[in-house]
Amino acid sequence: MAETNDTDALTLTLLRDLHHVDPPGPGAVARQRGLLDVLIAEERAARCRPERPRRTRRGRWLLAGAVGTAALLGGAAAATGVFARTGRVGPGGELGTGELIRTDAADAADVVAEIGAAIPLPPGGTWGALTEDLPSDPTVESSLGLRSTLEFHAACQWTGYWLEAEASGDRGASREALAVLRQVPTWPALNETDGGGTIALWTDIAAAAGRGDPDAVRDGGYTANCS
Repeated sequence: MAETNDTDALTLTLLRDLHHVDPPGPGAVARQRGLLDVLIAEERAARCRPERPRRTRRGRWLLAGAVGTAALLGGAAAATGVFARTGRVGPGGELGTGELIRTDAADAADVVAEIGAAIPLPPGGTWGALTEDLPSDPTVESSLGLRSTLEFHAACQWTGYWLEAEASGDRGASREALAVLRQVPTWPALNETDGGGTIALWTDIAAAAGRGDPDAVRDGGYTANCS
């Protein structure tokens, strides 16, 4: 495959293909897989993971998406009737498998709710902050990658719930949150997409919470990754 640095053009071509309503032929499938291979290779080459990765506000791993794409597409998906579920399968590897999801589609919040139904949230927890951000951030993400994003957000919410319980002296809520935090490092999507540091991050946060040390929880990753 010829190498290219024109990531924005490749991304736009891929997303334009995803607008098609009719099932793609074998040639289109092979072409999209080739585009994904180039984009993934370029992103991996450019990525420099810290030991404890700093997440964006949405905390996602991208399958395809560049600054130029966000600027040029904006909210086009909702206006053109594109659906979040594309019917296409992700390429695997650390970026995830499963169906490719258009996060800027009008029904993306419904897909988030569907995938997130199996992930525990603390009392009062919601996916609202994440879904409100989706239309302004066009990207294509595997269903596994999206579940990993949701698991990360849920872990952040449970950590915040634990910190609030500790501050208020609510021992019952603190114990409830700690029980979940100790399970976070076993959550499946976080493990399948961990490129280095994510499971260690939540293991350390759970250990600090188990010691009853709010400062260590904040300094150990909550402030940097969840605030």
